[in-house]
Amino acid sequence: MVREAMPLRITSMNGGAIDFYSADNPQSLYGGNYSKVVVDEASRCPEEIFAASLTVISATNGRVRFCFNLELGSRNWAIRNLLRVQALSPEERSASGEDFMTWPTGGDPEDNLVDPALIEMLRSKMPENLWRSLYLAQISTEDTSLFRNLDAVFQGKEIEGPADGESYICGIDLGRKQDWTVCSIINQAGEVVAAERFSQISWTLQTSRCAALYMQFKCREAHVDASGIGDPIIEEFEKHGMVVKPFVFSQPSRKVLLEELIVACDSREIRLPASGETFRIMRQELEAMECVLDGSTIRYMAPANMHDDCVMSLALCVHGWRQSRGLVLGLLDLLKRTAKEIREGLRDFAGNLLHPAPKPVLARRPVETKPAPVVVDNFAIWLKTNRAPACPACASTATTFNELRKIRCNQCQAVDGVSVPKPVGQCCGTFLPQVVSGSVRCGNCGAQSPPRGVVTVTVGMSRAQHAASQGLDRKFSQSFGRFGAGR
Repeated sequence: MVREAMPLRITSMNGGAIDFYSADNPQSLYGGNYSKVVVDEASRCPEEIFAASLTVISATNGRVRFCFNLELGSRNWAIRNLLRVQALSPEERSASGEDFMTWPTGGDPEDNLVDPALIEMLRSKMPENLWRSLYLAQISTEDTSLFRNLDAVFQGKEIEGPADGESYICGIDLGRKQDWTVCSIINQAGEVVAAERFSQISWTLQTSRCAALYMQFKCREAHVDASGIGDPIIEEFEKHGMVVKPFVFSQPSRKVLLEELIVACDSREIRLPASGETFRIMRQELEAMECVLDGSTIRYMAPANMHDDCVMSLALCVHGWRQSRGLVLGLLDLLKRTAKEIREGLRDFAGNLLHPAPKPVLARRPVETKPAPVVVDNFAIWLKTNRAPACPACASTATTFNELRKIRCNQCQAVDGVSVPKPVGQCCGTFLPQVVSGSVRCGNCGAQSPPRGVVTVTVGMSRAQHAASQGLDRKFSQSFGRFGAGR
């Protein structure tokens, strides 16, 4: 076998070849002619890959095989086609050339590819419907996608400009080469009314397009992706007069942002246009988003061959929308609660409590009295037991009391844990006495002290001058010292 570097192809010795394509761009498949095509993880590929795969086998009368899991439910295009083929009779499948095969990971002890104990353990780690789809090859009739109720959510319509008296918020997810920049607009009613999607253009043109859409709808603020190269782009947005609220993506903040969007779809709080190319791609991305269990951490992510830029732009929109209505909803709740208490007779017409709750009385905390410290007379104990406490410096028990009733250590000579200075002779253990300038000096370590009766030794003075200044005998000036000959 000879493997070529470019294109992605494996060529055999008899002239056969296997080509590899990414399903991220279904357009790249058109124009080829193949005898057999295999689409792996088909349920996570765009729906356009189905038609593109059929075109490359039409001239060769070839075959195509789609391989996929079933956890995305019957709403997914690949699983819909599987259900369609399953509903055909054997004669109809033979006439159309279509057939199917399901291969459960668990369920049959003889055919298990994975340890049954591991399969059972995974059952406790995920929802029952998801586990049955992944390991028993059962298609759930419920909506098992991450973002549910999408049929009810995609019931809105796209508009060209702002409505009178309406306020809008913008959400922008940035991308340039591999990813896409998506700008979405949402109003105070939770209706996404416009969106634009573009890629592989300069940052200057991207910021200008986003700013134009922002100004077109007279948005109040823009929530912008501030990760990576986000800071310089935010400065460009501010130069266009936009009110920018940056949002830094991290693993925890991304999870919280997407969960906010999941709740909005579950409760049908938002509406998105049912038509338009950008919103068609946005729905595809929402349907493809999946929950991945990374150890003990749950991560929300798009499949490897798809993008999530539309989803993140929509999530930023919804995040800003929910933040903006927080104060309004809080004020409405307060007014509703006050009106209810007025009807119940708890407040008067002005909203004042008729029977206000008693004010709390501050109680003085009792002062805790600490017991007097116990004084231990170690000297009195020593007089009775002839045992002094251990030395605080070296912890030796070879101790006694001196005449000042202080603990003296016979091991390190410390008094009450304080080491006493060592006189010359006990300085380093190798005492080499020398008489230098009238002082006793250790020739090993250099420790020096004046002889008895001598107070100081002045550096730079001869021995004779020193002897005369101290009233010493003449013999101190008759030898050579460290300062030169005596005079």
